[in-house]
Amino acid sequence: MQKYELGSNRVSASKLFAIAQALGVPVASFFSDLEESGADPSVLSEFGDFLVLNGSTELVKAYRTLTADQRRVLVDLAQVMAAS
Repeated sequence: MQKYELGSNRVSASKLFAIAQALGVPVASFFSDLEESGADPSVLSEFGDFLVLNGSTELVKAYRTLTADQRRVLVDLAQVMAAS
């Protein structure tokens, strides 16, 4: 646990979801400090909902390897697909 507290290890999305379920709290509750700093709570809730979707982890991993231009194209594509 200390490795996670110090930030030397990261908690995966699936592990964060499992922890939230075990504690009986929404995933967004782990980001309450962000809400106090002016972050939009609905965005945090949407992000938590996204993390539990099939394929979300793979999508995030692939997204991180893309260039800025590739990311823009992917976001544009996703928005067009979502609108249809």
